[in-house]
Amino acid sequence: MFKAWGISLALVLLAMSTTDTSKPEWALNATTIEACSCPMFCQCYFNPKPAAHHEHGAVAHYCQFNNAYKVNHIDTWEFNKNEAHATIDGGKTAEVKLHRFQGNTDDPVVIHNLKYWGTPRNDGFVMMPNDVETYKTGAKPFEFKGTNGFMITIDMASTDVKQ
Repeated sequence: MFKAWGISLALVLLAMSTTDTSKPEWALNATTIEACSCPMFCQCYFNPKPAAHHEHGAVAHYCQFNNAYKVNHIDTWEFNKNEAHATIDGGKTAEVKLHRFQGNTDDPVVIHNLKYWGTPRNDGFVMMPNDVETYKTGAKPFEFKGTNGFMITIDMASTDVKQ
């Protein structure tokens, strides 16, 4: 089961501008903090099905994740090269907290040239395992610690989509 929170229609509408009502022009530049239940690095980006989880003797394939999107130039959460943190209701509803994966240097580990969903451009997956990833409401709340996490900035516009 996939759970995601973040970008809403209202945020997308903030990024849109219309000069011709028959062909609306829009652009989106956003940064994502993502964490999921998969081991580092989430195999969903390379395989047709999620990672196997062995719970209570049974094997189940799933990826439960949180995506926190920040449409750039709207300050709703915080990040730097060492950590990223986003909450809903101060963490009462959901929270994603990541820390930098240690590479050979003090610079972040970044995976480049890997597609992120349907976006045409991104600045690379900044590897940041999660300290906590939790979704506390609804019928199936969950919490994971020490599993996959990353940040990525995406960029796309109406000219990237065939009409």
